[in-house]
Amino acid sequence: MKRGVTLIVLIAGALGTQLLGQAPQKKAAANSSGAEMAAGKHYTLPATPETVQWGWLDPNEKPKLTVKSGDTISIETMMHSMDQIKPGVPMDEIVRLRLANPGGGPHSVTGPIYVEGAEPGDTMEIRILKIVPKPDAVNFHLPGSKFPTVGLQGHENRLAARGNKNALDFFGV
Repeated sequence: MKRGVTLIVLIAGALGTQLLGQAPQKKAAANSSGAEMAAGKHYTLPATPETVQWGWLDPNEKPKLTVKSGDTISIETMMHSMDQIKPGVPMDEIVRLRLANPGGGPHSVTGPIYVEGAEPGDTMEIRILKIVPKPDAVNFHLPGSKFPTVGLQGHENRLAARGNKNALDFFGV
């Protein structure tokens, strides 16, 4: 169950976005455009220090939200390292923050989310209905001997939403 939800949240974290996701559902009546409507309730899971984990989803962490099949969720996200890495943060600070969380990645992961009735080993269908980019996002490549599996040169990439927010510009490649 958590693997599917984790995937969505990690994608959102990497993009610096807010997601509207939908758990598997029973179909309700179609609207006038022919699109199917969700049968469940809608929830928002805000990104706060209480709802976000730094670097991984701990399997022992209690769910931050419990939903039923067919419910929709708007999941907010933070930037890397619990919102501490933003455009313009120097590489030395990125390295310091990365080393401050040994064993975990830089990702700020919202959740976990529990789906009632889901059991270990179940396959879950998660539909991403909408992605709302934040004004900008950051991705980075860690430098040097402290991170030997990643390479020797550090750099930061910055993504910025265009005015219409339907596209992102990628800087620093």
